Amino acid sequence: MTFPRKSTLLLLIVLLFILGACDRQQEQKVYTIGVINFSQAADPAYEGFRQGMADLGYAEGSSIRYLYKGHISDKQKLAAEGDHLMDSKVDLIFSMTTPASLVAQKVTANTSVPVVFGPVSNPVESGLVISLKQPGGNLTGVTFSHQEPKRLEYLKMISPSIKRICFPYNSRDKSPALNLKRLREVAQKMELELIPIPLHNSQEINVFLENYPGGFDAIYLPTDSLMATHISEFVKIAISHKLPLSTPQREGVVAGALVSYGFSILEVGFQAARLADQILRGISPADLPVEVSEFVASINMSTARKIDITIANSILRQAVVIRE
Repeated sequence: MTFPRKSTLLLLIVLLFILGACDRQQEQKVYTIGVINFSQAADPAYEGFRQGMADLGYAEGSSIRYLYKGHISDKQKLAAEGDHLMDSKVDLIFSMTTPASLVAQKVTANTSVPVVFGPVSNPVESGLVISLKQPGGNLTGVTFSHQEPKRLEYLKMISPSIKRICFPYNSRDKSPALNLKRLREVAQKMELELIPIPLHNSQEINVFLENYPGGFDAIYLPTDSLMATHISEFVKIAISHKLPLSTPQREGVVAGALVSYGFSILEVGFQAARLADQILRGISPADLPVEVSEFVASINMSTARKIDITIANSILRQAVVIRE
């Protein structure tokens, strides 16, 4: 069967129109990314995520937009924000911290909306994924390995005389509670005494710091989003009492803590962006292994001078040295 020449031409025009419309529709696709965060200290991950997505070709305003109200430290309001993001028909959720990721997991359950998290310290133990290699659900993201023993070693190397260590943490948060459990045995072998200080909100933290009891040789902040939000206050107390302060992220050292052995929150955002890009291109998060961030020691030399600690060159050569 043959078509008349005019009919064939008309058919070609229609096909070209349909293909062109499909191309325009694909070109005009704007991805909506919902962002949810429990701790202000995690905000650098959002900046890294945005920059990472831009580097991958997602132009903000034309091919991608973000819905982010800033960190929400009230868990009820955090849950409400999760519902709001789902009502906004987001294409993907980027969750920062374990509490925010647990909310994202709950609101996206039984949906096709993927979640990329980062940083999260214990995604398997927290129930976010089945395993790091095969997440198995609609979540994947960026975590970090067990940094605590090595970080405690760095603190002891820098300040060999320490014995009693203040360990403020939110006992209602699974991540720092698990870290404390792992760290106790290591501390005992190193002849160090960890003194847990359960603090559950900003008011309790402020009261503790205003009435700081003393009797400690150092302060050790765990991977705890609530404690990280108050890093500047912990820095002030540590310096005023001439105590070494250890934090899990380099950003804490930049803020004035003496030492960290851990990851950069900003870099976690870049890693999360690479995962989000793969998901938006059609790869299931169930098949994307959870990535592990790189650990580096960081030392603040200005703080070392303020608390009268001399650090050996052999230690400094292993670390990122911050001098301001």
